[in-house]
Amino acid sequence: MRSIGFTGTKRGMTSKQRGRVDSILRQIVQRGPLTAHQGDHIGCDCDFAGLCRMVGRDKIMLVSHPPSDSHSRAFYPCDAERSPAGFAERTRAIVDESDLLIACPRQQGEEGRGGTWAVVGYAKAKGKRVIIIRPDGKVDDVRVEKGVLRGPAWGDPPRLSR
Repeated sequence: MRSIGFTGTKRGMTSKQRGRVDSILRQIVQRGPLTAHQGDHIGCDCDFAGLCRMVGRDKIMLVSHPPSDSHSRAFYPCDAERSPAGFAERTRAIVDESDLLIACPRQQGEEGRGGTWAVVGYAKAKGKRVIIIRPDGKVDDVRVEKGVLRGPAWGDPPRLSR
């Protein structure tokens, strides 16, 4: 079974990010069932879980990687749940268990070394495909081939070949 991971800001997705994620999920589920890993944090994780349920309740197995700090947890109903953990441990597990990472950052450009951008950096270092959906809806599809980053900026949602 194919597996995707998700990371994003605690402030939630913009309407353009939401539209892009919806479109990408619809393209992926056309190719069969998949597992979706998310951090069960308030904001984007909860938005993503809701889109997974809306797009493919019977085709997407939703896995929660909840935060150990329950005040920031969304408690979204999922099909499977990992043990609560800190940010770094949770995000590494999400990336490690996924073939593809979808990221919805709060900023247009890379800023700082924490949060969503840290997860994107970890996924790139692990050689994972990363789809970055910026707040304005612009999509960057990044692939790492033989240690070299490759990938054009996409105006439309990427066609996923898996």
